[in-house]
Amino acid sequence: MGKPREIAPNWVQEVLGRRGLPIGQSTAEQVCAYFELLQKWNTRMNLTARMAPVEVLENLFAESFLGARLLRSEDSPCLDIGSGAGFPGMAMKVYRPDLELILMEPRQKRAAFLAVLKRELGLKGVEILSCRLEADPLPIFPRLPAVLISRGVGNQAAILKAGRPLLSGSRKVLLFMTPGSAATLRKRLEGIQWNDPVSVPWNINHVLLTGQWYS
Repeated sequence: MGKPREIAPNWVQEVLGRRGLPIGQSTAEQVCAYFELLQKWNTRMNLTARMAPVEVLENLFAESFLGARLLRSEDSPCLDIGSGAGFPGMAMKVYRPDLELILMEPRQKRAAFLAVLKRELGLKGVEILSCRLEADPLPIFPRLPAVLISRGVGNQAAILKAGRPLLSGSRKVLLFMTPGSAATLRKRLEGIQWNDPVSVPWNINHVLLTGQWYS
């Protein structure tokens, strides 16, 4: 598949700045390190679809960063269901070091990638669980999550229902979806006070949907 491409921190800052997501030098350096590891592992396994570097920044990092902006510091820990290559959960941690993240990824190779990524980036306050949300018995969480996060993983309604008993504190949900899927879910699933979807300005096919369990 050829040699992995390299990106520079100043270019990362420029691209994300154009999307209204300015970041400092240290964060840009972490994004570059993340990108490099992602490229290396992608030569051995399919962590993500093949994309140009700017698409990786906009479709994966920038959307994750936008989602992180919708949370408060007290919205912690956050449980990311089906983390895969770390989007959105690990990327949110890079952007918001104050958030605690629990990344749930049942596929062993992807969980291994997340563990390497956590170590190489020197991230604290991140737990990686290699299991399924529907596992019986459920894993023992270091602390019950306050927010459930999911990015296009399977049946979102079923995921939310399975995760609901685990939530404490703010009991929020943050979903990365298409506009049509968001509209369907809001009509279908009761018990959540939904907020209006947040459009992704650079991708009309993606929205961020947030809500809070009230029952």
